[in-house]
This record gives sequence, C-alpha cells and structure tokens, in this order.
Amino acid sequence: MIKYIVIIIFIFYACSNPKPVVKKKNKIDREKIELQKKNNTAKLLWENRSDLDTLRKSIKLWEEILPDLKENDKIDVKLYLAEAYYLLSMLDIKKRKNNLIKSINYSYEVLLEKSQKYKEEKDRLIQDYMAINKIPNNMFWVLNLYTISNLMLRIEENSLLLYRDDILSCLDHLKSISPEDLYHDILSYEGYFYYFLPKIGGGSFEKSKSILDNSKNKSFIAKIIYTKLFESDKEKLRNLLTKSKNKNHKVLIKYFLTN
Repeated sequence: MIKYIVIIIFIFYACSNPKPVVKKKNKIDREKIELQKKNNTAKLLWENRSDLDTLRKSIKLWEEILPDLKENDKIDVKLYLAEAYYLLSMLDIKKRKNNLIKSINYSYEVLLEKSQKYKEEKDRLIQDYMAINKIPNNMFWVLNLYTISNLMLRIEENSLLLYRDDILSCLDHLKSISPEDLYHDILSYEGYFYYFLPKIGGGSFEKSKSILDNSKNKSFIAKIIYTKLFESDKEKLRNLLTKSKNKNHKVLIKYFLTN
C-alpha cells in the first residue's frame, strides 16, 4: 500500500512541476516563431520597397532579428539589408553616404561569409577589392550590390579617380560572370562610371554615351541612365516610371527625378 502511495505522490509531483528543460524548449519555440513572424512581415513590406516609409520598416524589422538568427539565415537577411540600404540611399538623400556605407558593409560581410576562403580575411578593409575578384559565379548578385554601392559612394565623395582601378576591376569581373540577361545592366553602370570619372583618369562623356546608347534597347537601367544623363528629360523619366514594374527601377527613377 505504501508503495502505491509513493508512486501516486511521485506522479502528482512530476505533473505539477514540469522540468525546466520543457519550459526552456517552449521559450525557444516561441522565440523562433516570433523571429519568423517578423521576418515574414519584413518580406511582405519589401514588396513595396519603392516607398520610403515601408522600406524603413523592413530594415528596422530585419535589423531587430539579425542578432538572434542562425548563421545561414543571417546571411540571407544581410543580403536583403545590403540591397535595402542601397535603395534607401536613393530615397533618403540626407543620409545617402551613410546608407551606401551600410550597403557596402552588409554586402561585404555576405561575400566573406559565403565563401570559406574569406573567413580568414575578415580584417581586410572594405576598399580591398583584390580577393573579391576571385569569388565564384553564384555570388554575382552580392558582388553587384557591393560594386554599385561603392561606385555611388565614390561619386558622392568625389574620390572616383582614387578608386578607379578597383571599381573597373569589379565591373570587369561582373561582366565575366554575369548572366546573359543582366550583362547590359552592368554595362549601364560602366557607362555611369565613365560619365563621372575625371578626364585625367580616362573619363569621357563620349565613351559613356556610346556604352549607354548601345545598351539602352537591351537594358531598362541603361535606358533610365541614358535619359537622365544625355536627354535630361523629366517627362521621359516619368513615363519610364509609369512603365516600370520593377521596384528597384522605380527607386532609381525617383532618385533621378529629384536629383
């Protein structure tokens, strides 16, 4: 009889006092669900990223959850943030330089973390392009963000001449690994580069115009940049804004319409 009483007491105690491990697991599960919820919300907002306030909300949510994510998930979110800050640099002009630097930082971190060989090179300066030119082809998109953000930052800083060789090297590498349908997008930024590069460094309006003119029927970005630089036609830009279904293109046109 005493034996049964002891068993009953033990069962009652076990049921009324769940183990800390169970509580901890439930807490971890709740945190995972909350992280996923915020990530999903940020991605929904991202669909309307051509709107400044909505873009800021996406960034805020991603930066909130970033420290608590697993490594693979962190890389995905950092890639979103690299693109988000690049777009923000065109919508929030007062903080353009800071936003470009953040885009560069996030894209550079992704470049490092995506490839094992870069894990030993995290002490490199952001301006060091040498190792970047050896990245695998499947890293095209992040190198693209890294290069374009650098190009825009150097134009803002009037330091394009100083970084000419580095940026040209990245543009050349991008062209060599570019998917066929994006090749003329890269040429568009090469045309933009030569437009702003000082003559002493090989800059040329004629070269810029030739590159963009040859690409504008194959790249919507080239058409946007050509219209801005060589036609200065805001009405045409507004028409392009209406025609475009690409959110990133819309942001670029909005930037050109106001600057």
